[in-house]
Order: sequence, then C-alpha cells, then structure tokens
Amino acid sequence: MIARAIVAHGTVWMAASLPVGFLLSGLAELLRPALPLIAVAMLALSLARVEPLAVREAARDWHGIAAMLAFALLVQPLALILVLTLAGAPEWLATGLVLAAAAPPPISATAFAIMLGVDAALVTAIAIPGTLAAPVTILFVTQFLPLGEAGADIAEPTLRIAAMIAAGTCGAVALRALFRAAPRTGRAADPLMIVFVVAIGIAVMGEAGQTIRAEPGTALLLFGAVLALATTLAASGFLVLRMMPGADPFIAALVAGNRNMALMLAATIGAVDPRSAMVVLMAQLPLFLSPFVLKRLNGRSRPA
Repeated sequence: MIARAIVAHGTVWMAASLPVGFLLSGLAELLRPALPLIAVAMLALSLARVEPLAVREAARDWHGIAAMLAFALLVQPLALILVLTLAGAPEWLATGLVLAAAAPPPISATAFAIMLGVDAALVTAIAIPGTLAAPVTILFVTQFLPLGEAGADIAEPTLRIAAMIAAGTCGAVALRALFRAAPRTGRAADPLMIVFVVAIGIAVMGEAGQTIRAEPGTALLLFGAVLALATTLAASGFLVLRMMPGADPFIAALVAGNRNMALMLAATIGAVDPRSAMVVLMAQLPLFLSPFVLKRLNGRSRPA
C-alpha cells in the first residue's frame, strides 16, 4: 500500500523534497555525505531492474537511440559552449553549466517514465549506453571550454564518474542475482528509487539553501540560469528529435532535459571550482519539477 502510494504520487514527493530540504537543514546535513553512495545505489538498482528482453526490443531502433544520445551528449553541450563563449560568460559559470549539460540521462529516468506513462524500456535503452559513454563524451566536450587547462581540470571528476559507473554496474550484478533468488524483493525497487531521488532532493536543497540564505541574489540568478538551461535542453530535444520517424517527443524531452546530476554532483564536489560545483548542484533542482510538469503536458497531449 505504501509502495503503491510512493510510486503513484512520485512527482509530488519529488517536488516536496525541495521545501523539506530547505526547511530541515539538519536532515539535509545528514544526507549530504551519502550523496555519492546514493548515486551509485540508484545506478545499481536501475540497472538491476532492467528487463533485457524489453530493452533489447526497444533498442532495435538503434539509429534513433544513437541520434538522441549524440544530440544530448555532444550537440547540446557543444552548442552551449559556443553560446557561453560568445556571451563572455565567466569561466566558473560556463564550466558549471557545460558540466550540467554534458551529464548523461539518468538511468533512474526509468522511474520518471513509469510516472509519466511513457515507454520505460526505451528510456532505459537510451540511458544505459548514455551512462556508459559519459566519461568519454564529457572529457571530449570539456576540451572545448575556454580554459587554459580544461582537460586537467575535468580529468578528476571524469575519473570519479567512471569509478561510480563501474561500482554501480557491479552492484547491479549482485542485485540481479538477489532478485532472481527472491523475486518479491524486486517489487521494492521502484518505490525505493523514488525514495533515493527524494533523499537527493533534500540533500541538494539543504546545500542550496545555505547559498539562498547567504546570497539570495546570487542564488536567484543561478537558479534562473539552470532553469533556463533545463528548459532549453528539454524544449530543443522535443522540437528537434520529434522530427524522427516514430519518435516520442516526450521521451526526447525527458532524455534531453533530465540529466544525472547526482552522478555529476558527486563527481565534481571538491574537484572543480566551488562556484562551478554550486552551478551543478543548482542544476539538480529543475529535475525535481520537470516530471511534475511533463506528466501534466503528457496527459493533456495524449488521448485518454
């Protein structure tokens, strides 16, 4: 009963995690050190819940999947670098925004797909290769940042991401074996995934809350920047990828507009300029609102 309520109202819990994190800073402090572990656990749980036959069927259109990933992981962040360079954006801001745009789609987007009522197998078929390719695409994209030593600056978080992906994959193998031995345990995966997302929201908002209280003007500008980024990524994914034959524009928007900021945040804290890390942290916040919005748009746009 509780598990069903968590899944049925997942978008509400996700949105509610933001004010909870802001108001209950003590709880956020407790959760913050666990962010890397939560990111790895979410990755492991998502991979373990993959249904190989369904994903294999969805992946038959590998040309479409490759196009979505190329657009999300290469075209969008490279276009952003061009725009930010022409606009003369500060290096720390450009680095943070580009890292956010270069992050892979989260495998936990499967949970979002379930909440939105779209093809979860296809979302998973996109997210898995996107996650595995992320260390390479991030390192490639960031070479074009207007920084003197961009490659050296980004190498450490890229290696962290690779390590977390490896740990999550190993965890998925163990969980897969557990689910086969005790099938009932697999039923807890979807609600547990949402609980993890909510925990991340509380921790992230607690951290962001410190900036909001200390520098409300700066926090507002950063939130405006990351909200504009998330909206642009989702809208461009929707408009460009819907032209593909048979493409679902809502899946395109979900993949392009929602990135694995938990993975990127865990990798960048302490490895890049703290201001860039704060941008990545703030970029996590729109993710908690986008499924809530997309669910309503999806419901209005599809026949009953």
